[in-house]
Amino acid sequence: MFDTNDDVDYGVSSTWGPEISKTPGLQAYDNNKSFFNTGQNYNNQLSIDGGTESTMYRFSISNFNSSGVIPNSKLNRTTVRLASEHKLTDKVKVGTSMSYSNTRSTKPQNGSNLSGIMLGLLRMPASYDINNYEYDNGNVQTYFGLYDNPLYTAFNNPFNDNVNRIFGNTYINADPTKWLNITYKVGIDNYSDERRQVYHKSSAGDDNTLRYGQVNYDNVNSFQMYSDLLITGKKDFGKDIHTTLTLGNNIWNSNFTSVFSRGRDLIIDDFYNLGNSIDRYASNSSEKIRTYAGFFNFEADWKSAIFLTVTGRNEWSSTFDANKNSFFYPSANVSIVVNELVKLPSWFDFFKVRGAVAQSGISPSPYRNKTYFTQPFFADGFTNGNSFPFLGQVGYGISNVKGTPNLLPERVIGNEIGTELKFFRGKLGFDVTYYN
Repeated sequence: MFDTNDDVDYGVSSTWGPEISKTPGLQAYDNNKSFFNTGQNYNNQLSIDGGTESTMYRFSISNFNSSGVIPNSKLNRTTVRLASEHKLTDKVKVGTSMSYSNTRSTKPQNGSNLSGIMLGLLRMPASYDINNYEYDNGNVQTYFGLYDNPLYTAFNNPFNDNVNRIFGNTYINADPTKWLNITYKVGIDNYSDERRQVYHKSSAGDDNTLRYGQVNYDNVNSFQMYSDLLITGKKDFGKDIHTTLTLGNNIWNSNFTSVFSRGRDLIIDDFYNLGNSIDRYASNSSEKIRTYAGFFNFEADWKSAIFLTVTGRNEWSSTFDANKNSFFYPSANVSIVVNELVKLPSWFDFFKVRGAVAQSGISPSPYRNKTYFTQPFFADGFTNGNSFPFLGQVGYGISNVKGTPNLLPERVIGNEIGTELKFFRGKLGFDVTYYN
């Protein structure tokens, strides 16, 4: 344990303390009012746009600054956006849209842990002044030794993160003929998140509750890239039949990595560096997913009275076994505007019936089709447990989650029927749907 110099009152947590009005020398404190602040938000933005007959552009930069209701909680986000489009010819245009943002924040403890804000605050007796949260030696001062003082936690145990994100796309759009349109788009979504959680040497929030201090670093990186190809054709058959057919494909690639490191038992106060710790731990993980899909969408209407839409999508996903990674899911819906086919009474304005059936397919999470070796973790429900490396030894065991090579996609099938009615020049209407 850290040396408190008898500065901590271990007391009890199951009483509100003596009756204040009948106890000489005691006074009541409004600790909730003393703790919470009035939050403030500021948002500033500058934008520039312009162009010519063939080129359009828009640039903007904005800053959002927020201070939270909890002391020392804050967020600052700066965002830069750029969008442009240029006509190469009357039938071909290209464009791009990109956005970069940087978000820095300081966040308080959450959840029901010994450093949790609400745990210590809502159980604090009114006879204790929350503003007495720190002794001269920098240790936590609180009404019950197992809980950190919420103000101490806010200022000494912050969670900081720094997120950089860039996303956007570049596209080309062509109209070779009046009835044909081709669009191809490539986009990315990439972010990095640098997180740091610290616990002061006297805080009870560290993993092993020994109050020796702790620092956690968690660096997360996510990179996603996709491409979409859409070919849309429109064809009329006479004056009554209008059709539209869209063919396309989608390629999506995702790469996610996480590197976690922890240092416990800090030597120097307020120096949150892994080199300042005695007990160190590190781990990393990665996840990769790739999907490919081909799809179509067919729409037709007859005399603007009968409408039909049929879709289908076939998808291949890397999260299945290599020989069973293809699945198809279709949909169809029909609607009939009865008043376009049959003459209705003058007070009957609109009568539409509709029906639909659809499937959606969802591929499984990655690495569920095989059984892997993992580093075991042993816990008894009362302590933080033990995990490998243990006493300098590295160990692996078969995962308690068994892989399934013959995984099938999750399917959601929906059926729907409905009707829409309007009367008296739209003054009365009904829209009823039944779906399963």
